[in-house]
Amino acid sequence: MEKKKYDYYLYTVMAVTAVILFFMMMHAQPSGTDWYRVGFRDRSPSGFLGLLGQQYQNVDGKVLGNLFSYLLMVPEWLRDLVKALFILGTIFVIWGMSKRKDTMSFLAVFLFFTAFSIPLLSQVLFWNTGFFYQVFPVYFFLIYLLWMKMGQGDPERKREIPLAVFFFFLGMASCLFAETLTLVFLPLSFVFLVYEKRGTGKISIEAICWSVGTVIGTIILFSSPATFLEGLTVFANETGIASDNFIEYYHNFRAASPFTNFSVFVVILIGIISRYRKNYTKLDLPMAVIAGCFFLYALLTKVVPLEFFQLNSIYRGGDSSMMKLDFIVHAVFCLYLMIYGFHGIENRENRRTWFLVLSGIFINFMINLFIHSPLAKDYYLMMIFFMILAVLSFDEDMFGKKQFNRYLITVGSALLILILARRAVPMIENENQYNVNLLRIKNTMDKGGLEIQVKNYPHPEFIVDPDNRRMMNGFYYNEPGDLIIKTEK
Repeated sequence: MEKKKYDYYLYTVMAVTAVILFFMMMHAQPSGTDWYRVGFRDRSPSGFLGLLGQQYQNVDGKVLGNLFSYLLMVPEWLRDLVKALFILGTIFVIWGMSKRKDTMSFLAVFLFFTAFSIPLLSQVLFWNTGFFYQVFPVYFFLIYLLWMKMGQGDPERKREIPLAVFFFFLGMASCLFAETLTLVFLPLSFVFLVYEKRGTGKISIEAICWSVGTVIGTIILFSSPATFLEGLTVFANETGIASDNFIEYYHNFRAASPFTNFSVFVVILIGIISRYRKNYTKLDLPMAVIAGCFFLYALLTKVVPLEFFQLNSIYRGGDSSMMKLDFIVHAVFCLYLMIYGFHGIENRENRRTWFLVLSGIFINFMINLFIHSPLAKDYYLMMIFFMILAVLSFDEDMFGKKQFNRYLITVGSALLILILARRAVPMIENENQYNVNLLRIKNTMDKGGLEIQVKNYPHPEFIVDPDNRRMMNGFYYNEPGDLIIKTEK
């Protein structure tokens, strides 16, 4: 009876989570390049095919990224529903990789998503085009990773040709959304072969098909004539003053670093407490003290404005001592996570998973750093997903006692409500201003006006590109630009 009651609570939390995600996506306004998708009018099959051909020839080879971003941008309810379902699906897949599939582990994964920094939320989840380019392929990748992890230690697992075909197309599809993710998935597909060989003693046809699919998808992506057009660059490599690049790199790094996601510290501290209660070692106490110091530093950087770290920056002609110190602290924290992982993981299967996620973080960082300088905020997404998987690798021994688990569920739920409430208010205020702007535009167009002034969003940090002039690509009479949209000062 108690088990059924607990499951009922878990399913209730899942249902509430789905509603919360749909609500959040409903309050994510179109911005930036979204308006090109909103303003696309020929929504017939021939119109989409013609658009894809034109994009592949003249813009880039992101066939599926372009398709879904144009196909699902309108109507709004469908776009928001698809986004909520894919986020929920991503949460379920990550949750499925944990050993204990209970309410606390589900809340922990959901906390990782809701505790993203505001710049990363606006780049990946709230910006609709960025969502289709980033979250869709990550979801495909995680499905394969879940299947791979489930088969570790089971060399007799039945191999199925239909599943192999499915993974072939899934691997190929995952490489047709974003160049930066493709160049991460391609080498990782071969790391997976080593991972499976070490875990099961042989390489399955499914793993081979996934790898072949990623190779073919990469070829299709980079075979776009636009990749080699003069003056067009697939990757936004910055040129100019190195110091400016460093400043932007630093801003993006801080916006997406683990220190902006307190859930990392919460789960680490819970893991240390759980180990202390069940299998205490002499190293646990200093590891807990160090984790507490990092937590205080992260809290300090939340309170102190970011500009403080640039007081002696190269922007002002001096040194960059504060930023260098911050980088060193981050590097030490990453080293701490590695040591903590190898110290805390006793299961050989989980150690292999730990090696895999560390490889993912390293490959993602090095490849993106090589092709894009400075790294944009959304390029840290895969590293953060790998960080989530790394931290969740510890949860096999977590939450061992039911009474302790209930306390954690209560604390986790309270923390989740606090985070959501803090972010819901500015999102709703932005939504209200967006609706006011839409009403102004509609009234102006009903009267045949040629110019309209709209107001800025009260919380532009939640909008990836708050410049309202982009709306001219979404609202026009015959062609974009024949209705002038200005922003009130």
